[in-house]
Amino acid sequence: MSKLILDSAYNNFLSTYMSTDVTKADTHKKSELKNVRQNIAKLNKESPLYLLTNDTNAQAEAVGVKEYARKLQGHIINMKGETETSPLSRKSAFTSDPDSVEANYIGSNDPDYEPTSFEISVSQLADRQINVGSYLNSDSKVSLPEGTYSFDIRTGNQDYEFQYSINKNDSNLELQNKIARLINKANIGLVVGISEDANKTAIEIQSAQTGLPMGQNQQFDISEVDSSNSNKGTVNYLGLNNITQNATNAHFTLNGTERVSIANHFTVSNEYEILLKNISDNQIQVGVKTDGESLSDRIHALTDSYNDFITNASAIDDSTFNSKRLISEIRALALHDLGALEAKGLSIDEKARIIIDNDKVSQLASEGRSDEIIDPLNKFSDTLIDKTKSISIDPMKYVDRPVVNYKNPDSNDTPSPYITSEYSGMMFNYYC
Repeated sequence: MSKLILDSAYNNFLSTYMSTDVTKADTHKKSELKNVRQNIAKLNKESPLYLLTNDTNAQAEAVGVKEYARKLQGHIINMKGETETSPLSRKSAFTSDPDSVEANYIGSNDPDYEPTSFEISVSQLADRQINVGSYLNSDSKVSLPEGTYSFDIRTGNQDYEFQYSINKNDSNLELQNKIARLINKANIGLVVGISEDANKTAIEIQSAQTGLPMGQNQQFDISEVDSSNSNKGTVNYLGLNNITQNATNAHFTLNGTERVSIANHFTVSNEYEILLKNISDNQIQVGVKTDGESLSDRIHALTDSYNDFITNASAIDDSTFNSKRLISEIRALALHDLGALEAKGLSIDEKARIIIDNDKVSQLASEGRSDEIIDPLNKFSDTLIDKTKSISIDPMKYVDRPVVNYKNPDSNDTPSPYITSEYSGMMFNYYC
């Protein structure tokens, strides 16, 4: 198979199945990817040879189940945090106006530690600089002579020179795309795209960062290079230095004291991660929830992710994909770890979903008996991580596939590491 065909197939996968919900669980080290490869190879070495039918629906459902499993795994790992072993033992922050200010508690989870609380108000959000160039007829030829051109971009304390050429038959859109690729490829903290309006297009340049460091009045500046080796004119022709939105800093108060930040995301007292979302008219209270509220939120975060996985898997309607087997396996795991918790507020229904009785959960927390529900849920979260990893490695096991022949147990044949994951194994590469 030629490289062109392989690239085409892989690009089709990326555009069709690539997740937009990438989590910390998807950033693998080389050792972790090696472990995935070894697990797939071991599975192939011990598995019989199956006949996979040319059923695109079943293939797509297998990919979908793998993505649902990956997403559930990512949510659980994110709940655990960097060092926590229990996703349910951490304190939770609250704000009196979550639409304006979002808070995440990152301080000590020692039961005897009392976090501080504070008031915050927001008068201005941090924003990025945006330049939108001149709108030109996209199909018209560039109204500049062919030749070599260049311009400078100054961002922070660094200057970057860009050189390119204009050919005789280049259209405005071709030139705009050329400039966009040139700047994006340089990776200098700018994001460049093409803005469309009817049949006209313009280059749109945004700073990746918000705010203005001290002593600066803009995030970036674009100017023409004074060089005898290049022509001038594209900065004015394309309108590259047309500022349509100035970068701004966030302005807010903490307990009445004025503060400024170049970003909307920052920490307070090493206890809270704060995200400013909207301007507020009133003082917003930020603190830590009571044990009962915190426990209930954590349980709902875990069970909601689990129930979403069950709902998505149950919705698969394909005769060749055995979703009932998948749901049955998951329900058996839930019953094993959580089956005895009905009297304490958790139950498993016939569709494998977890049902929560908030009153019973809150009562346990108020009585200081949270461990009676936390310990089984922690065990279940570890079980889910193991199960989702298994699903991700071989989602095709839930597709109807007749056995052609069994492996010779005495054979030392070299395993083919990606056969079981014909439609999914190589997808681990995307999440690196």
